[in-house]
Amino acid sequence: MRTEDRDTDNGGAVTDPQAKALITWCATPDPEHAILRAIRQPALVVSGSHDTMLPADNAYAMFKALRNAQLILYPDSGHGALFQYDELFVSHVRTFQEA
Repeated sequence: MRTEDRDTDNGGAVTDPQAKALITWCATPDPEHAILRAIRQPALVVSGSHDTMLPADNAYAMFKALRNAQLILYPDSGHGALFQYDELFVSHVRTFQEA
């Protein structure tokens, strides 16, 4: 495990910028999804089927708007789907990266 030059694990230094980015993105009107459509690199969209923070419908909309995306929707899982299906998630990420 890397011990030097690491990002902060938690706290305001982590959550504040993330919250600001999410709020700014959500508050930016983009009814035609131009921001997502401009992304050209491959994208892996991952969500839980019962995510109450970012509902699966949002993941599906993102998947449809991105030009080169794959969608993985894990069943019976919430916002931490990648932790609930950790081994499967790692396998999916490896497959995505190797493609």
